[in-house]
Amino acid sequence: MLFLYWGQVGFWMIAHILFTPGLAKSIREEIQPAFDADGSFDSNYTYKSCPRLDSLWLETLRVSATSTAVRNITSNTTVGDKVLQKGTKLFISARQLHFSSIDFGDKVSELYGILPLQYLDILVVSMQ
Repeated sequence: MLFLYWGQVGFWMIAHILFTPGLAKSIREEIQPAFDADGSFDSNYTYKSCPRLDSLWLETLRVSATSTAVRNITSNTTVGDKVLQKGTKLFISARQLHFSSIDFGDKVSELYGILPLQYLDILVVSMQ
């Protein structure tokens, strides 16, 4: 099952690279040093030195995630004006959370909106 999910993420990454203006060129330029003249590929380079590719990966995970978290309510809990009763189950949609403009900014609430470089600033600092 996990293999199917990662395959889906790979599909969407390629789709975004192909259909987001300028993204293919910038990703190609970023990963080019990972390929040696003899045709070998340095995956460590892409892991440590490709913040655009990493940002696209994280953004694709955000946009394509459809998982749900389930929690048992262990004591009566008030959230806003609602009371969650002890013994009931709480279902939390990750998709709804991942499209929250409070957490990810105003642009993420657009239907199928992808911001491939959303995490770039954070990743550039962490790779230094």
